[in-house]
Amino acid sequence: RGGRPPPPRRPDTPPPETLRARQANDLAADMALAFSLLGGDVAGVYYFRSALSHSEAGEALAGALARRLGLQPVGRATPILQQTRAPAVTVTVPVLGERLGKAAVAGLDTWLGSREDQDPKSPR
Repeated sequence: RGGRPPPPRRPDTPPPETLRARQANDLAADMALAFSLLGGDVAGVYYFRSALSHSEAGEALAGALARRLGLQPVGRATPILQQTRAPAVTVTVPVLGERLGKAAVAGLDTWLGSREDQDPKSPR
């Protein structure tokens, strides 16, 4: 499907969100999808939203994923969501696993299909 994951790292040392946003921008990513375990957050699919603006594409991507994952899309202003030029979302859940991954792929397919319906020339 053409995705390029970032280099492997230790699970207990995540790179700063600003670095992850810069890497996505440097790679000219078409979208950025991150997964995180619940900490103090509420489970959900987060996309960029502030009091002054929001990412329409990020919101659409979050909505497509949230429907498949049984979560709510939630707007938030964090560095990875705000600084990434492409639509960016973070899926925050209590447990990561194969079922989550398969549901996320189905959500991505839904989102990509809706983009193709709007613009038949968009990359798939």
